[in-house]
Amino acid sequence: MEFGTLEAIFGCVAAGLGITLLPRALLGPVWHAQRVSVHRLPKQEAMVTTVFIHRRDAHVSSALRAFLDHVRPEQLARAAG
Repeated sequence: MEFGTLEAIFGCVAAGLGITLLPRALLGPVWHAQRVSVHRLPKQEAMVTTVFIHRRDAHVSSALRAFLDHVRPEQLARAAG
């Protein structure tokens, strides 16, 4: 599911409607109010490949093109190297 705000995500998790993966720094008052449980991922599972998909026939705006050019795998490999 996709939500427009972190509050919506937290609300669904707190209501028992699902789980989410996100940085601990984003939890703020939701975690401190003990509305959710926090689980640390093992180090070997904490890094994952992220993919971006879109319709093949969708218009590619200049902003989307710049984003895609910025996150190409060869650029990511250079940044990590």
